[in-house]
Amino acid sequence: MTQTYNRLPYVDFAKGIGILLVICSHASPMLMSWAGPCFVPLFYVLSGYTTTRPVSVRNKFDRLIIPYVFFSVLLVVVHRHFTATSLAGIVYSRLCLYPLGTEGNTMLMVSNNQPLWFLTSLFVSFLLVRLTQCIGRQKLVAFGFLLFAYGATFLPVLLPWSIDTAFLTALLIMAGVEMRRNDMMRRLNWTHLLGITIVYAVLTYLCGSVNLSVRDYGLSLFVYLPAALLGSMMLLAWSDYLSRISILSGIQKLGRHSLPVFCIHLPFINVWNKVLQSLPFVLPSAVQGLLLVLLVALSTYPLALLFDKYIMKYITKR
Repeated sequence: MTQTYNRLPYVDFAKGIGILLVICSHASPMLMSWAGPCFVPLFYVLSGYTTTRPVSVRNKFDRLIIPYVFFSVLLVVVHRHFTATSLAGIVYSRLCLYPLGTEGNTMLMVSNNQPLWFLTSLFVSFLLVRLTQCIGRQKLVAFGFLLFAYGATFLPVLLPWSIDTAFLTALLIMAGVEMRRNDMMRRLNWTHLLGITIVYAVLTYLCGSVNLSVRDYGLSLFVYLPAALLGSMMLLAWSDYLSRISILSGIQKLGRHSLPVFCIHLPFINVWNKVLQSLPFVLPSAVQGLLLVLLVALSTYPLALLFDKYIMKYITKR
């Protein structure tokens, strides 16, 4: 059975902000120092926030793994990367075999399909959430997940399908469920939001550079996790306010189709970057970065709309 829920405008708006930040992280990383710990965790938190019933594994398989296979094959074909490494990257679903910085590392996802790791990661995370729902004792299981996530930081390799980070990202989903259950967004006032923002800024400074896709938590997992949660709460709270401004409705529309944009934005960054670099004048780096993000969002949105209308609609109704 397909899980449905009434769409929340501020959740779609938050997804729109999130996908713009994802594009920005690849198009102009210099603009991303403030959002490093939260812009990807936001999607896990929002996935939990919109989970109002027991997780359906079949539903998550249809919504995550089938698109993963579709876009993986599409990008490999488009780039004509039929090497053993490229195909292994699809199966393993990690950017590389070892943590970044490891000498002699093996890069696996080399067909502009690097962002697709998120889909398999989210699926495995939901499997763990479903396990939690079956077991009960949520607080005890959550503590166990935290210990497993910490233990996985000592592994010499990155595990397939982000199994090593799934215990952490499952906690983010579970936190999103609790936020919705306790109506936390409606309880936040401006004083709370200011406090959250200040604490998040401090934790972000302490974290330093992070990259969830390759299990890089910066200073410590125990600093990264609260930063991820507080940053996600901050973005969701701001989205609750900004989604009421009609001139920004395009961000909400983009958020409704964020998954395919997530999957295909990287090759568009490469194309538009070449276009901007061919201009007869030089733009300031910050301006060029923002323009690149806007161009990628505008050019991927129609394709994302077509995917959700004609392909994803069929997948979820089959």
